[in-house]
Amino acid sequence: MQRAKFIVGGVLILAAVVYLIASSTQASAEYFMTIDELKAKEQEVVGRNMRVSGAIIGVGAVTNLTGIKWKIAINIVIAWILTIPVSAFLAAGILKLIFPYF
Repeated sequence: MQRAKFIVGGVLILAAVVYLIASSTQASAEYFMTIDELKAKEQEVVGRNMRVSGAIIGVGAVTNLTGIKWKIAINIVIAWILTIPVSAFLAAGILKLIFPYF
């Protein structure tokens, strides 16, 4: 009897978690497209949350170097370089704070 209650409770909790994940994903869905895909589906994407990706800096470098906002490009490169070391140091610091309690 006790085991059946545990299983029913676990299934109910799992169902609630799955429902919450599914409903929040649908409510905040964004669509990722390249520039060419966006041009092909112009009217279909009106009113949707969109994120456009593409090789903007690469195309700009080929066509016209003065059209690139170098400050933004340098900030992107610095962020790429610093992300992993900063994450590692943060994780190590948090582990050092928490580890004595375990």
